[in-house]
Amino acid sequence: MGLDVHLLGVPRIERDGSPTRLAGRKPWGLLAYLAIEPRPTRTALIDLLFGEADDPSGAARWALHQVRRASGPELEVVDEDGVLRLVAHDARIDVVELLSADATPDEVDELFDGELLQGMAFDDSADFEQWLVLERGRLSSAAVASIWSAASSIAAKEPDHALQLLQRGLRSDPFNVGANELAVDILVRQGNTAAAQAYADALEARWSDELGGSMPATIRRPLRRERLTPGLPDHRAAIRSMLDTARARGDAGDHRGALETGRRAHELSQAAEDPALQLAAIQPLVEVLVHTVNGLDEESKGLIQIGLRLATEIGDEAALAHLYREAGYIEVLEANYGGGEVSLQRALVHARAAGDPVAKAKIQTYLSISASDRGAYEEAEAHVRSAVEILSAADEDAWTAYAHASLARILLLIGKVPEAAEAGEVGIELARRARALTILPWAMVQTGEAFRFLDRRDDAETLFTEAFTMSDAIDDPCWEALSLRGLAMLRRDAGDVPGAIELLEDGLARSQRLPDVYAWARAAILVELVELEEGTVPDHMTAARSLATAGPMPDLQARLLAIAVPQTPVQTTAR
Repeated sequence: MGLDVHLLGVPRIERDGSPTRLAGRKPWGLLAYLAIEPRPTRTALIDLLFGEADDPSGAARWALHQVRRASGPELEVVDEDGVLRLVAHDARIDVVELLSADATPDEVDELFDGELLQGMAFDDSADFEQWLVLERGRLSSAAVASIWSAASSIAAKEPDHALQLLQRGLRSDPFNVGANELAVDILVRQGNTAAAQAYADALEARWSDELGGSMPATIRRPLRRERLTPGLPDHRAAIRSMLDTARARGDAGDHRGALETGRRAHELSQAAEDPALQLAAIQPLVEVLVHTVNGLDEESKGLIQIGLRLATEIGDEAALAHLYREAGYIEVLEANYGGGEVSLQRALVHARAAGDPVAKAKIQTYLSISASDRGAYEEAEAHVRSAVEILSAADEDAWTAYAHASLARILLLIGKVPEAAEAGEVGIELARRARALTILPWAMVQTGEAFRFLDRRDDAETLFTEAFTMSDAIDDPCWEALSLRGLAMLRRDAGDVPGAIELLEDGLARSQRLPDVYAWARAAILVELVELEEGTVPDHMTAARSLATAGPMPDLQARLLAIAVPQTPVQTTAR
């Protein structure tokens, strides 16, 4: 059986089913840090966990000894020039399985066991406590995403088990649109329409009572299939024609037309008892909903879950890679990095199984954005450089432009400004050549930021202004917000703080216009506002902290922690 290390829930170590003692909070904290961080250094570990000790190095040596003694030969702690890593010889670590997305549906049941180091607090190590809070949020997101993935993968063959998994996940995320639509879909496919209707009715009442709004109509979408089925002829030819029309409209820039036709094709496909045709109708509709029509990511979530069920049922590896990629992308936009990376890692597995290196590169581009958002720059750079190489060789101009712009951003974040400018300019050139209007502003913003640091202020202002004008024309609030942020930073650099705040407030308003705007962009704008306002606007501080903590976004969180919030004097009354 080997060694089982459980860091989720109440921490414990078991060797061949029998408990093994690991004494003290600090050794448990050290083990968790080694298991989760990609390249933990001895120096960082000492500062993080043992900085308050009289002898920090000695305390770290003692904790490492405790870990080595408890883990034995099955799990080795290796020190390579000050970089520590765990080498599993005959060991299983639950958080490693969770983050690698390798867990089977049965293993997911075991992994969903509670938060990281449950019940432990590290008040005497404030930096580690902060790390722990952020990682608990990321791992919670990853666990819930694993639940949705597992439920989709077994829904066709084990519907009852899938429903159990969904209910378990819904205890943590009760209003998840995709999971609730999948639950309704499973009940309908079991022939239990009355139960599906009752489920949707109860959920709608809860939605109204607890959220004060209307439940998304898409959750009832599987119930509409029942009204389409009786007496309908075979619509296969009409559906395929509609799908061709939807793609043509999308390619021509008629996204609303593509959406209308795609919805109708999907609706009709539900009447045909043909999983491959239903899947064929879902994929282009998801593409339109996620990438071309703002504000409709929620509608796509249930379609993705049902598409994953269908793709698993017929064994379509390419479709699984595509749908997991889209699921991961949505999660990353929402700053659910743990869940997003679980989905993207699963997408990589299926892309490799499909033998599609271009699909792998597209997934790696999204992984790079997620990793850079949460401050894992080395990991982000490795992903995006691999993606650039593959996409460039495949003559995928639009995607290569997107990857170059993402590389520029990462290089900026690690201080390689001239390289960032070069990568950004390549991204602009490729986006223009591909006429990729939804990607070009992203490349312009990153290049403009590099020019700002290189003191090419006029060039930076030109790019930010052009990016804003183009973003406004295509109604993309993500790029509108980021280009306004760039212009605001130019104002700040010139000493015009009120002007910078005004532009940032405009960018913030635009980033809040729709529900599916890139959360990191909104968080970055909020942090810039808080810094310029010196923490004097509580609403901005609260919103910034909420986003930076939930992601997590450690770099933004650190900037917020450095801001001293002004204290309001207590008014006293003379007696």
